[in-house]
Amino acid sequence: MCVAQMFHARSMACALLAMLALICGTSAASLPASPPITVLLISVDGLKPEAVLNAQAHGLTLPNLAQITRDGVYSSGVHGVLPTVTYPSHTTLLTGVSPAKHGIYANTTFDPFNKNS
Repeated sequence: MCVAQMFHARSMACALLAMLALICGTSAASLPASPPITVLLISVDGLKPEAVLNAQAHGLTLPNLAQITRDGVYSSGVHGVLPTVTYPSHTTLLTGVSPAKHGIYANTTFDPFNKNS
């Protein structure tokens, strides 16, 4: 492919991307605004899902947690991240990435000037 053909192909690709962006932008702008969604994430440190999902088998009565699982959404497939401590685990739940990516490895508070140790 010669330089002129490469330039033409690149120009065409840019033009197509610009048209696509324009089409997507106008169609998204014409959609009615949806109401904001409120999410409440409840995490109980050290509580395994089966303790709630099979409460009776464990001799437990957990009416409030049972109602939340009936009326809300829950996950029984969450895998703990290492280290399995609160801040890294909660940050992983909220961001969807591991501690290696989000950088929270322990339950220490953000203290860049070392004033709260």
